[in-house]
Amino acid sequence: MKKSSDLERRAAELLEKYGHEKPPVDVVRLCQQLNIELAVEELEDEISGILMVQEQPVIAVNRSHSRARQRFTIAHEIGHFVLHRTLKDAVFVDRAALQFRNQVSSKGLDPNEVAANHFAAALLMPQRMLEADLRSIDESITAVHVIRLAKKYGVSEQAMNIRLARLDFVSYI
Repeated sequence: MKKSSDLERRAAELLEKYGHEKPPVDVVRLCQQLNIELAVEELEDEISGILMVQEQPVIAVNRSHSRARQRFTIAHEIGHFVLHRTLKDAVFVDRAALQFRNQVSSKGLDPNEVAANHFAAALLMPQRMLEADLRSIDESITAVHVIRLAKKYGVSEQAMNIRLARLDFVSYI
């Protein structure tokens, strides 16, 4: 599995390379910049998204999921594209690559899935952007701050809470 610092660095480099300097990160534009076709489709409810790595990479995202969930799914699939591009003609569905689906992957323990989730969080909620936003908060970070940050970054409150905790900015609120 990729080291956390490597995933953070790869996400930051991607944002810098393509000029994404403030939240919310425009994942649709990022797909265009990476030459990934993006389709919003009717998918089975338990499927968040699909990445097909082929001559023309395609990400399909579930139309019925919330905007925040769609954004995280797109970022997650971009993570697969960036991190696992060597898996030629691979198809990643939901949270597991088809060729890797098993008991381990369904529990979120598949190293490719863990890496893609971490990459997605680093892409949507970059540490340097969060640090800049948190500098303006004089008191302890509260649930209200988490709600405001989640809205600003276009992510769910749960995703923001997890990200802040993983960066040691807060304990879980």
